[in-house]
Amino acid sequence: MLINEHISILNHGEKVNTELTELQENFLFLIHDYIKREGKSPTRRELLKLGNQKSTHGVNQILTALEKKGYISIDPPRKSRNIIIKKIPTKQLMLEFK
Repeated sequence: MLINEHISILNHGEKVNTELTELQENFLFLIHDYIKREGKSPTRRELLKLGNQKSTHGVNQILTALEKKGYISIDPPRKSRNIIIKKIPTKQLMLEFK
């Protein structure tokens, strides 16, 4: 896992853990690489194949967690290519610029 920090933020009175799981981190990098390569965000079905998931429901759960933790936004709703990356873990950014 690339993120070793344990960060919590307040969200409507409850603490939210912003540390990524390995699966969430992998999906974030899949999305990032896809956008760099294709110039647009992947669809849920494309993420299903790229991430070796069994259902789009699983993909949606991962995306919801990434959005809740502040790494992506999904805008506008109900569009297929609507994933916007808001931030990437610092360690990954350092690896890209070397």
